[in-house]
Amino acid sequence: MFKKKKDEDRKPIEQEIAELQRKFRVLENDKRACSEDSQGTIRKQRATIEKLTRENRKMKAHAL
Repeated sequence: MFKKKKDEDRKPIEQEIAELQRKFRVLENDKRACSEDSQGTIRKQRATIEKLTRENRKMKAHAL
């Protein structure tokens, strides 16, 4: 009922698996880079928020 794959039939499948694994690694690296960029942006934004919050408090204190 089921035929065994010949070696020549297997090679394209093995090549496809290798290509999919390569693409997966590339996507994982892209994901990691995107995550690192996002974390850097978040750190900068938090620092800006903290700075503006301090400035806001100083301005409120001087206004009273």
